[in-house]
Amino acid sequence: MLEVWDMPAEDKIIVQLDEMGQPIGDEGKTLTNFIGTKNLSLSLSLKQSDYSNLLKENKLSCMV
Repeated sequence: MLEVWDMPAEDKIIVQLDEMGQPIGDEGKTLTNFIGTKNLSLSLSLKQSDYSNLLKENKLSCMV
């Protein structure tokens, strides 16, 4: 995932979609992994040193 975070803003990854509009292939996996890490980073502090001390409400908000 680091390669996506470190990409220059002008670089693009072309993602193909299936007939249902779902991302497919290696690029589709990259996209869904990136979205997952982005959503998780919005929900949790990456500075947290011990996630066992995280508030239960914050843990539950990350479960899908």
